[in-house]
Amino acid sequence: MTQITINREIAFANKFRKIKIYIDNKLVGKIKEGEKSVINVEKGKHEVYAQIDWCSSKKMTIEINANENKQFALRCTNPLMAIYYIIFRPHEYLILESSVD
Repeated sequence: MTQITINREIAFANKFRKIKIYIDNKLVGKIKEGEKSVINVEKGKHEVYAQIDWCSSKKMTIEINANENKQFALRCTNPLMAIYYIIFRPHEYLILESSVD
């Protein structure tokens, strides 16, 4: 199966809140702290990002082949800098990055 897997790291920030996952601008799920979300997708190019309230991660464009599983780690920015990111860089408040399991 062709899949995108997102692992949300455990952190103090937004501990009790779910983060929305979007693929190709469509809400495909919500992920809790410490949870893993596996989303089935078609092969080809996809735009992936995460969002909580008005804050989000940067949008990533990925190319995925048939029967491939792309893995990503999801975390919040440094809690000491949260207010800065919420006000001045809301599209960088969440960090979604490629990872290898």
